[in-house]
Amino acid sequence: MERLTMIVLVAALLLMGIVLGAVVQIPLPMSLALGALIGCWLLVFAVRERTGCASPLAVTARTSARTSTAPHPDPKESAP
Repeated sequence: MERLTMIVLVAALLLMGIVLGAVVQIPLPMSLALGALIGCWLLVFAVRERTGCASPLAVTARTSARTSTAPHPDPKESAP
């Protein structure tokens, strides 16, 4: 999960660098809108990290790791 987090952060920095490099070329309203969009995305990411909310893939991986492959004992066999 740490690797995915690092990849997302690197992608965010790369996108921010591209947008900041393009700010000179695009109109001010568009650059403000893109900046707000990136800011909202980073805010959502920070809130998810802070609250411990996981992605559906991480929840599936965690759940499958907890499940054992051993068969469950039959309650009828253990009854006297």
